[in-house]
Amino acid sequence: MAKNNYATDFAISNLKLIRTLSTLSQNDFGLRVGASKDQVNSYESGKAKIPKPVAMMVAQLAGVSENDFLNSDLSEENNAKQILDLLSVIPKKSDNPMNHDLKELVANMKIVIESQNRMIETQNTMIKVLLSNKSIL
Repeated sequence: MAKNNYATDFAISNLKLIRTLSTLSQNDFGLRVGASKDQVNSYESGKAKIPKPVAMMVAQLAGVSENDFLNSDLSEENNAKQILDLLSVIPKKSDNPMNHDLKELVANMKIVIESQNRMIETQNTMIKVLLSNKSIL
């Protein structure tokens, strides 16, 4: 399970850099990456490892690869400018009346995915039954 959580120096400093450049509060940033304000604070301080889904969301938000987010210094001038340009288009909570709670969206997506997985399992079972009863075909 440890391989799905990250606490590299780069990941910690890059998370803080990206959030700071975005000018979002820890709470608003957390809503966009699937974490609470307290979790963002723990990641930034190095008290908690960054889960893979959060790392992926932060990298996507900043327009960098997950590998670069985890293993590169994004504070270098060219990287920081590119990130700042991308982050400038992120609406702030007050600018976006349609802002949804990301955790609720993620929970709903999980329900849909679980439902789809159950449907696939049912279809696979049906195919196995049909194949085992060749006389029906």
